Amino acid sequence: MSFICCLCITACSKDGINDTSINLSTEVIIAIPSQKINYLPYYVAMKNGYFEEEGITVKEKIVKDSSKVYEEVSGNKADIGCGTIDSLLYNSREYANDSQLVFAQVEKCIEKDFNKTPSYVNDYTDSSIYVGMYANKSFINHSPGTIQKISNAICMGEVFISNSKSTDIASLISDIFPEVDKDKLVDQIEFMKNKNFFPQNPITLRDDYESALSYLKSKEDSKISETDLFNKLIDNTYAYKSVNDLDS
Repeated sequence: MSFICCLCITACSKDGINDTSINLSTEVIIAIPSQKINYLPYYVAMKNGYFEEEGITVKEKIVKDSSKVYEEVSGNKADIGCGTIDSLLYNSREYANDSQLVFAQVEKCIEKDFNKTPSYVNDYTDSSIYVGMYANKSFINHSPGTIQKISNAICMGEVFISNSKSTDIASLISDIFPEVDKDKLVDQIEFMKNKNFFPQNPITLRDDYESALSYLKSKEDSKISETDLFNKLIDNTYAYKSVNDLDS
């Protein structure tokens, strides 16, 4: 397990979630594809220091695409995956022992609008149009406090996106997309904000899941063997707490 704890003690975290590793600094390996605007809430959380505020040190593992994210997580080479939901659905028959759970939604599926998106947006988006933070069940069960903190950081990133101008968001993340013209980056963010690609919180609604499933099943190469995996695939426990704590 790559999960590294500093100053570990056995205790109950301040948020009331039991965790075997409560610490001052927790390093977590997160696998994520390179330069995809779909992952904006994650980028914002990184740039604004929300993970650090939660006591999380992120070690990024940049991979080729979302299928590689799944391989890194399922193979215990990364603690957390930030990627599209298709790999989890395609491997639904393997849902037995140490399966993966999505604990925070990062981007919604907007199937009806994807084919209408400008080319400069499509160049920097994943075609399955659903992004989530997920981890192996074993990691979640071992370190629920860490999962909660990551969900909190993503939640704050989504709130920032909802409440901020596209120009300010673009300025914040421009160094992540150095080859993209600043005005085009603003246009990308503005388009996706207006089309509600980015959720206002990390809670995955069944409608969002169904939209992603519908899109994936429409693809000619679809390998989805099951359809009603919402309760097996999604765990909103941490997302709901993030929202409640932010509102309180």
